[in-house]
Amino acid sequence: MNVQNEVYEALPKVKASINYLAPGTEQPTIHYCQPPAGTPVSTVVEDTRIVPVHDVRPLIETFSLARDGIAFIRQESLFDAFDDDAKLRRYYFPVVEQLMRDLTGAERVWTLDYAVRRREHHIANMPANAPLAGTHRRPIKLAHADFTAVRAEELMRSQTGNEAEEVLARHYLFVNFWRPIRGPLRDAPLALCLPNSVGPDDLTPIRHVYENNRRGEVLGIRYSPTHRWFYLRDMARNEAVAFISYDSARSCTQTVVPHSAFENTAETGEVLPRESYEQRIIALLP
Repeated sequence: MNVQNEVYEALPKVKASINYLAPGTEQPTIHYCQPPAGTPVSTVVEDTRIVPVHDVRPLIETFSLARDGIAFIRQESLFDAFDDDAKLRRYYFPVVEQLMRDLTGAERVWTLDYAVRRREHHIANMPANAPLAGTHRRPIKLAHADFTAVRAEELMRSQTGNEAEEVLARHYLFVNFWRPIRGPLRDAPLALCLPNSVGPDDLTPIRHVYENNRRGEVLGIRYSPTHRWFYLRDMARNEAVAFISYDSARSCTQTVVPHSAFENTAETGEVLPRESYEQRIIALLP
């Protein structure tokens, strides 16, 4: 989004709570499974800040994935079988992969994983404070970016096998494709933070632990007054956003897009419970 600061500040905005990592929090852990006895589900200490979140609908055409790490997309699709894993993989994965191929100019793309996110009361038999693993999850109300450099390399090695050394020497992207399942989306909308407003000291790894002691890492973010948060108000089911979660050619602070669900308490229209879909893509560039 190559606009002057005064143009950005003049956009409509809401005041929202964004949950950051508390200062001094070093490499906390979140369990996406039953933790050992006496171990908390999460050691994340949150630092909740009230920040302006700007509605960028007037400026969506100015975003560039290559420059900003973010692009808004219109996608007309009648697909609605988001709870059917087989149909998603057969019919919808290829649609999103082609969109990402066109958007990035990639030589090769494939899907890493996907998730359907819904409000808690849509998910039966789950304790209110328990995170969800698998493909059906809750909206995440913690500012984060999806991959550390270490985790991105681990995933590329596991995804490419004997090709790993060749692939890791090339330019590749991890891209998140995100859209509402129904709209207008007003409940727990997605806020994104411009990468060029994030400093290197703002980011720190968060460990994830899964069943069978599988491990992962994401990037947590600490508060800074320089952060520029925004969202797209009333996203429709034919609107999507693509944003970079990792770029092998640049440092994380240059490209990754911190993001978080937030509560828009200023919303006065009809508010349907949040239902959204995300598909994480790996793009191998020429």
